[in-house]
Amino acid sequence: MLPMSKNTRSPWLVVCIAIAGFQQGPFRSLQESQLFSDQPSEKSLEESELKQRTLQLDSNNEDLHKQLARTQQKVKLLQDEARLLRKQLRETAGQLKLISEKKQQLDQQFKILQTSTQRRGGATIRANSTLQKDLPRIPIQGVQVREDGDVIRMEVPVDMMFQVRTATMHTNAIPIIVQMVDVIMRNYPRQMIGIEGHTDSDPIVGGVWRTQHQLAAAQALAVFEVLATRYQIPSRQMFVLSHGPNHPVVSNATVAGKGRNRRIELVVYPETIK
Repeated sequence: MLPMSKNTRSPWLVVCIAIAGFQQGPFRSLQESQLFSDQPSEKSLEESELKQRTLQLDSNNEDLHKQLARTQQKVKLLQDEARLLRKQLRETAGQLKLISEKKQQLDQQFKILQTSTQRRGGATIRANSTLQKDLPRIPIQGVQVREDGDVIRMEVPVDMMFQVRTATMHTNAIPIIVQMVDVIMRNYPRQMIGIEGHTDSDPIVGGVWRTQHQLAAAQALAVFEVLATRYQIPSRQMFVLSHGPNHPVVSNATVAGKGRNRRIELVVYPETIK
């Protein structure tokens, strides 16, 4: 090949430089572009972060729903307990009312027993110590007279005065009552007299009376009527009590004990009528 002149070499040099530049420029830019395209973009990172936050919020929301369900369940349990407590309070209030009514009844019965209050017909009674003397005697077998604190008790067996389990008097009951009235009028003419009915502990089966208290009250009232109508003892000087089986003097475990507990007691109090 012929040697190129200086003028001849210049265009070829330009072409070579251009080719070299073309090879390095576009291809290098393409490679760099491909290299950058392989790295995640800022937008992709934001989307990924938002997605993670969304998943976290969904998880938190699910936890909150579970907590809300547990709270609602606890609230329901508390409401049920509150309703139960209100019911118990209502029942307790009802029981307290019954207890209060029962107490009033007992207080009323106690007032009846108090010898310092007014008895029948508005008669006023006042304390008197005239009972502190020798006890009178009633010469009737089975009739006992005893001192009981500040009162005198004249005890007569019911079986000597009444037919079995009735308030119907025997004919021989009148002589017994006569002697008892005679003792009372001679020794305690103005003393208050309580007529108390007592029974044994056996339940009543059949007949007129449903309870021992009813039977004891009927027998005591029968004696009251005899004293008031036949012997003219003022009704305001007497009062009637029915104890039923509540105050036995001996055990009811034997026939003899039951017979002793079935009794009428004329109780002379130290208080007198005006």
